[in-house]
Amino acid sequence: SAAMAAADGGTGEAISSNLPKSWGEIRCDDEYGHGYSDEVHSEEEEELTANDIACWDEVQRSATWQGAAVGNPTAASPVSAAGKSACVYTKGHTQAGGSAPAPAQEPAGRKSDYDTVFTNAKAGMEDVDKDYVKDVVFKMSRDSNFFKNEQRKNEENSKRNRSLKQQLDALGPSELAAAGKWADKHLALLEKQRDLSRTFIHVDMDMFYAAVEQMHRPELASVPFAIGGESMISTANYVARKYGVRSAMPGFIAKVLCAKPAPASGLPAAELVFVGTDFAKYVAVSEQVKKMLRVFDPFMQSGGIDEAYLDVTDYMCTHSKTSQQVAEDIRQHIREASFTMPGVAGGVSGLTCSCGVAANRRLAKICSDINKPDGHYILAPCREEILGFVSTLPIRKVGGIGKVSERTLREVFNVTSCNELARARAPISRLLHRGTAEFLMGVALGIGGSESHAEVERAGHARKSISCERTFRDMASPKDLEAKVRELASALAGDMRERKLQGKTLTLKLKPVTFDTFTRAVTLPSHSADEAALFASALQLLRNEYPLNIRLMGLRMSNLLQEGSSCIPLPP
Repeated sequence: SAAMAAADGGTGEAISSNLPKSWGEIRCDDEYGHGYSDEVHSEEEEELTANDIACWDEVQRSATWQGAAVGNPTAASPVSAAGKSACVYTKGHTQAGGSAPAPAQEPAGRKSDYDTVFTNAKAGMEDVDKDYVKDVVFKMSRDSNFFKNEQRKNEENSKRNRSLKQQLDALGPSELAAAGKWADKHLALLEKQRDLSRTFIHVDMDMFYAAVEQMHRPELASVPFAIGGESMISTANYVARKYGVRSAMPGFIAKVLCAKPAPASGLPAAELVFVGTDFAKYVAVSEQVKKMLRVFDPFMQSGGIDEAYLDVTDYMCTHSKTSQQVAEDIRQHIREASFTMPGVAGGVSGLTCSCGVAANRRLAKICSDINKPDGHYILAPCREEILGFVSTLPIRKVGGIGKVSERTLREVFNVTSCNELARARAPISRLLHRGTAEFLMGVALGIGGSESHAEVERAGHARKSISCERTFRDMASPKDLEAKVRELASALAGDMRERKLQGKTLTLKLKPVTFDTFTRAVTLPSHSADEAALFASALQLLRNEYPLNIRLMGLRMSNLLQEGSSCIPLPP
C-alpha cells in the first residue's frame, strides 16, 4: 500500500520474508504492503572454495552486463577497452563509467530528517530534479505530524546505527575471523544450491491503476493525472511523473510540483488531475490479465494486483520457444487484449507491461524494472553474467531492502552495491541477525527463489502471511470505518482464495492521524478464508478501539495453511 511504500521505499518480495523486523523497517510483500497496491508496494552448481571467494575482486574487474536489453533502446552494455566493467546501474539503465559513485552525505539539519520515498526514482522519473522535489516536500510538510514522526524515526535509526558502528569498531581480529569463516561456509552452501536450469519471468504492469483509467478515458493520456486525492496518491501516469509526482506521495504536494515545476526542467505549469480509486475495475482487469498469464504458467504466483511471477521453463520446452520470444509474446498479448470492467460499456484496450527474465524470481523482479515501460530485459542464466549484473547493482534495487535498511548498510558497513555485501560479509554476519545475514549473502551472489512448482509444493509455500491495506483521508465515522474494514476483508479473502490459502491469525493494523501505528490480533477457531468470518472478526477488533481517527487501515492473515496440504501449517 501507499503507506508501507512510504515507510520503506515500496520494494518488497516474498523471498526476503526471513528478514527480522528488528532490523529497520523491512517490508516484504508477504507482510503489510503486499496485495492491492498498484505500483506502491503499499514478496538455488559448483563448490565455492576459498579461492572462489577470494576472486570477488576479479569478478568486479572483468564483469560486464551481457543481458539482452529489449524494448527501450537505452540499456546498452558498454565495455571499456581495458576489459574492465564500464557499466554503472543507475535509473534502470546501464551507463558508461567506472564503479558506482560513492553516496553523497546527507546534509545536516532538519531536511535530512525527511529523507522519504518521494524522491526515489520510478519509471518515467529519470530526469526529475530530486533536490527540487525534496525541497518542495520539506517546505510543505515540516510542520505536519508526518514530518514529526519522520524526525522521530530518523533519530531512532541514527541511534541504532551509531550503536552498531560502535560494536563494529570494538570487534577484534578473532571475532571477525570467526564471523568470516561462517560467512564463507554459507556462501559455499549457497553456491551449491545455485540453480540455472529454470527460467522465470516477472511481469509488472505499467502504472496499472492509471492505465486502467486511461483505457476508457483516453483524454487523460496527455495530461498529468494521479489515482487518489489530496491525502495520498496510489500511482501517477508518466506525464505526471516528469514533474516528480509518484506513488505514496500526498496529493497536495503533487499539485504544487505540477503547478510550479522545477525551473531547470523546461516543463510548463500544469494542473494535476485527480481520479478516484475504483478497485472494482482494477480487480476485474487484474483477473483478466492473470488468466492470460496462466496460459504461460498454470501455477503462476501472484505478487499483488499488478504483478506476477511465471516459471516458463516447461512452456518454452513444449512450445520450442526462447525466453525472449515468450517475453515478447506476453507483452504483445497484453498490449493487444481487450478488457471489460464494471461501469464501462464494451471492451477497452491499451494496457502494457514490462518483463524481467532471469534464472530466479529475485533477479527477474529486478530485471523487470530496467526497461519500463513496455519493455523487457533478459539476464542470461550464466553464473559469471549474474555476478557481473549484481556487481554494480544498488542494494535499494533488491526487494526487501528499503530506505531504513539501505541506510544501515551504508552508514555502518559502507555498503551501497550488492558486490560490497560480500566484502563486508564478516561484520555483517557478526552484527546482524543470522537470517538477515543469510539473505544478504544470497543477494551478493544473485541467488533467489528458483524452485520448480513441484519443489515448492513438496517443501511447502514460504509465505508467512498475506495482507492488504488502504490509505485515505482522516476517518473517524464508525460507519465509514466499518465500510472500510468490510472492503479490506473482501479484498483479503479474494486474494487468499486466488492463492488457495487459509489462515488462522487475523491482524488489524491502524494508523491514527498521529502516525503511531498499532495492531490488534485474534486467533480464529479454525483455518479459514471465508469473507464473512474475516469481516466479523476484524469488525470486533475495530470496535474495541473506538473512538478512532485514522488515516490507514490494514488486515493481515498469518498462520497460513495451503489448501490440500492436510493439517500441516505453513512455516512460521
